[in-house]
Amino acid sequence: MMAVLLKERYPMKKLLIVLLFILIFKGLSCAQADGLAVEPYAGGFHYRFQAEDEFLVLAYKTDTETAKCTVYSESGEFSGDVEMLHTFAESPLKVTVETLKGRELYTASAQTVAVEQTVPAVELPQGDTTRKLREVEITPLIGAVQYRFQAPGREELLLKYRSSTESGSVAIYAGEDYWYEGILALPYTYNNNNVVLTVSDSRNYNDFYEEMFRTDYPVPQAAAQGTGRLSGVTVCIDPGHQETAKLVTEARGPGLSGTKKTDLGMARGTMTRRLESIVVLEIGFMLRDALLQEGAAVVMTRETQDIYLSNIERAEIAAEANADFFLRLHCNMRDSETVQGIGIFCPYGSDYAKAIADRDGWEAMGDILLFAMQQATGQTKGNTTTTNQYIGNNWATMPSFLIEMGYMSNPVEDVLLSAQPYQQRLVEGMVEGVYELAVARGLIV
Repeated sequence: MMAVLLKERYPMKKLLIVLLFILIFKGLSCAQADGLAVEPYAGGFHYRFQAEDEFLVLAYKTDTETAKCTVYSESGEFSGDVEMLHTFAESPLKVTVETLKGRELYTASAQTVAVEQTVPAVELPQGDTTRKLREVEITPLIGAVQYRFQAPGREELLLKYRSSTESGSVAIYAGEDYWYEGILALPYTYNNNNVVLTVSDSRNYNDFYEEMFRTDYPVPQAAAQGTGRLSGVTVCIDPGHQETAKLVTEARGPGLSGTKKTDLGMARGTMTRRLESIVVLEIGFMLRDALLQEGAAVVMTRETQDIYLSNIERAEIAAEANADFFLRLHCNMRDSETVQGIGIFCPYGSDYAKAIADRDGWEAMGDILLFAMQQATGQTKGNTTTTNQYIGNNWATMPSFLIEMGYMSNPVEDVLLSAQPYQQRLVEGMVEGVYELAVARGLIV
């Protein structure tokens, strides 16, 4: 019936034009291209696609924000929702899916759905317009930043943000006496990552304030200790480094001559820009809980970034805990982006190391841990190395393993090391390795 009415009202040529506009509008609001389906809704969009890789990068761009995040699917069927917290007006939306190596797989375009932004109705006094913010307070949060400042005469400002994974701007409005306060959500910025925050006039002509800070990070409460196959085993977890290093000189180890200066540097992600110290801390918390659930007793050398521990102090914490194993978590770095793999480093020459095993014995123990981690992650590259280079290993009175879990200089491994599903695989491999080591050493019958 509708077709008949349209035909009577419009000539066929005009009818085709109308239908074409309808199809174009529908294609903009809900797009599917190259196997990627994008369905926008108020405040975000839903995506669907298929791919062979388990880990991929999904990126989007609107007029006011851009972001990227790692997505994961074991089955190859990817789907999920992405929040767009700083896009309010209708805007073109471009969504792209890439491999971890940067090869584009899919791209699709659509139109966002407008979201009503509430503007406070406040009676503001008249006066001079400031070009400088007053009493600025910036408080980093987990996945967000809290701001508070005064800008007399400015009824509206532009809050701009930039991190390694997202950037954009959002209009903010003055409250009473031109006070601005609120929380800027940064859902796609890694914990403890650098963010640049800029406050500009509403037309983005002049910047009034700029600061770089690091987002906060969670310190999760430890899981309850269970009863399992690792009951009776104690493990000390040592998340390597800390936020601020110190240049100190330490004795190389009991029975070893000479001293060694600590290295001030640490790995930093070539893609994520994350510090090694926060990545290993995240994985350390996951490993702690997994070991506890298996029945092990667990002590951690550190649970925060703002602490300093020397290598010898770390080994002393393990000794005081009567630990059966000392797992020292690290991430590696090289000049070449192509190098990758897991490395296990064991001591052999200190008096403490000799009392535990000879060099062949240490290599055999390292291989047990390495193989378990390779089986869990699918990473086939890597090896076990016996060396007297690492002071924390040399001073350990129990089997001690410095575990280089991957290379942050390798773009793919860098992203994987911060992806929770891959972190979980690393943890599963280390838990299995601890179990097999405990059996080999007669701690578990």
